[in-house]
Amino acid sequence: MRPSPEDGAPGARGVRDERDRVGGVFVIGLIDNLLRPPLVVQGTRLPDYVVLISTVGGISLFGINGFVIGPLIAALFIAAWSLFAEQQSAERAKSTDIE
Repeated sequence: MRPSPEDGAPGARGVRDERDRVGGVFVIGLIDNLLRPPLVVQGTRLPDYVVLISTVGGISLFGINGFVIGPLIAALFIAAWSLFAEQQSAERAKSTDIE
């Protein structure tokens, strides 16, 4: 009698790992190539890797709403960081002009 994959046969884990890899490549490819272009406008100036990571992170945290919420949070963070950096450089320039 041959052991079945449900019994914990030696090859069962390898099949599951391969299935998970193929599924992961499919999901990431689907997000990056099909769903990102309509959801992310070209004028966002976000790097592609930020969009991909924030979309996957958003999906893992918020479910299907993460398609929008993840990149939105990333864009808000980058915008706030840029404003902060701009303000700091303006204050530094002002302090060097006074001296």
